[in-house]
Amino acid sequence: MDAIIPLFFPLFFDKDNNPRNSSFLLEQQIMEHASSKGDSLNEAIREIAEELYVKSIPDRDIIKEMDKISDPKLRFKAKQVYFESKSKIQLIKELPSGQFMAKMNNCLGVLLSEGFWRILPIYDRLEVLEFDPATAPDFISADLFIAQLPAKRERYNCILNHLGDTLMISRDGVFEGIRERAIKSKKTSENGLWGLKNLEDWLVEPIYDQNLVRPGYNYKRFSKLGNYGGVKTESDGWLIPPIYGRIRVYGDAYYLVEKFKEPNRLLDRWGACFKELDFDKICYFDMKHSLVCVQKDNKFGWLDKQGNIVIEVKFSSDNEPSFKDGLAKVKLGDKYGFVDTKGKVIIEFKYEKAKDFSEGYASVKLAGKWGFVDAEGKRVVDFKYEDSGKFSEGYASVKLAGKWGFVDKNGKLIIPCNYLSVDDFSGGRASVCKAETFFTKGETFYIDKQGNKV
Repeated sequence: MDAIIPLFFPLFFDKDNNPRNSSFLLEQQIMEHASSKGDSLNEAIREIAEELYVKSIPDRDIIKEMDKISDPKLRFKAKQVYFESKSKIQLIKELPSGQFMAKMNNCLGVLLSEGFWRILPIYDRLEVLEFDPATAPDFISADLFIAQLPAKRERYNCILNHLGDTLMISRDGVFEGIRERAIKSKKTSENGLWGLKNLEDWLVEPIYDQNLVRPGYNYKRFSKLGNYGGVKTESDGWLIPPIYGRIRVYGDAYYLVEKFKEPNRLLDRWGACFKELDFDKICYFDMKHSLVCVQKDNKFGWLDKQGNIVIEVKFSSDNEPSFKDGLAKVKLGDKYGFVDTKGKVIIEFKYEKAKDFSEGYASVKLAGKWGFVDAEGKRVVDFKYEDSGKFSEGYASVKLAGKWGFVDKNGKLIIPCNYLSVDDFSGGRASVCKAETFFTKGETFYIDKQGNKV
């Protein structure tokens, strides 16, 4: 699903809520709004963005309509107000390449027209590298930048390519110095690879292709910058800036991000926050059922992928509950039961203990004894055992008189309880440990499904 945000309703729908022709100009809407209300252009754009009803229109389409505005100043102003109201991004100026110098959290970066970060907003200073006309390498096809990182102990200055990759870093702290050296450089090749050369010295080593990008370099979907993570597209730069302590994908369109001392957030595929999650912990994504398990005040519940509560956050559990065979083991009060993915109670809360479903059956404890129930809560193995495991390859381990054996799905004891410990069946055999007696030494070995040693 595309991003849903407050959009320019009249651009796409008329007063009767019918779709307009997509060629209808946003420029006309802004000018008419400003004229009718006597507002400034800023106020007109902002009011259109804030007041109109939310419609399921991708914001990329809104930006495309902005690109059709004929007046360059109005086009820039529309995007400036739009980005600032949408995501607190301040557009500083438009670059010749059509990208934008932009600021977020008082740091500079380069933003693509579509709203993706091409160069992350992490710099104190950022300038397009304008070469000396006398020595300009006129065959450089993409912007280069000089940048200054925020000071901690000392300042670092960098040369960046148009993708934001660091080509060269200087620790002398003098921004003007690196700029002076860079503008007098030429792009030069050596052994088929390219760099920037100033007189006889390589300012940027010749290890790049003609666009000063690492040969064969491809973006990864998830990328890190120091200890922080973000999402990078294969071609468009940073979709979600690496400012989060943890980031997890949820399906193909949503991300959950965690930031120190701030609420967890759900982001849409464009990186826009559409839900802050006021929970102590986001436990995991259940991709199969499109659910998010959350915890608050030691209680568990589930959200859908839009961040809405599907199963009320009211259940406790001895571990993070999960859906097995479509049912989750949870505790209400001091009793265990099972709910489905809609939150409906399928097996009532009456058991002292319970374990997850496996192969259609769950081990539960009632009146101090363990047995098994099916997905409808019907008893399939009598409550007479001291402990029990889970079904694996049709057999489940059970404990009686301090020893372990195996039952089948009809509740029949197939392998007698003669073992000190057992593992689940896998590949037709199970590891068992026979207890040491006065006459025999304890040993661990495998048995088959008939109980024979193998």
